[in-house]
Amino acid sequence: MKPLYEIQMELWKNSIQRWSTQELFSFGWLFNLAFIAILYVIWVKVVDKQRLKELLLFGSFIAVCAGFVDMAGITIGLWEFKIRLFPVSTPLFPFDYTAIPILYMLVLQYTMSWRNYLIGSLLASAFFSFVISPIYVLIGITQYHHFNYFYMFILVFVATTIIKVIYNWITAIELKNIK
Repeated sequence: MKPLYEIQMELWKNSIQRWSTQELFSFGWLFNLAFIAILYVIWVKVVDKQRLKELLLFGSFIAVCAGFVDMAGITIGLWEFKIRLFPVSTPLFPFDYTAIPILYMLVLQYTMSWRNYLIGSLLASAFFSFVISPIYVLIGITQYHHFNYFYMFILVFVATTIIKVIYNWITAIELKNIK
């Protein structure tokens, strides 16, 4: 039996070879890069700079949760990412650390009540699940196995609602302790 280190090195060699010959500069790779750049440009232009700390806190909660859910989904074989931006990066960057956090930071920014947040979250979840995800599947960046867009919609909506509850709880603790 090979030592784990040798197996990891073989996997790394195969991974870098695949990335450099099949992923790098492919249409999906360029699309990913452009999508991320456009999202950050939009976010920088429209983000409420006076609420930056709270929006970034909320976005970081979203990113951590999305990363965990994606790694779980990949591990149990519900989906896979076929194109990575960098050979040493996880394939989660475009979705989990960019698209989903930015989308929900904007939802938080433009909604003041729970009712409006839930409506905004429903719309954002639908947009992500039924527009962005199918585009990524069509381009060949993502592939689902025994999973569908409706499941993604429910998962994203429930997760971001739970995160909003946690965020509100932490904010209430902070406000209670301000002297």
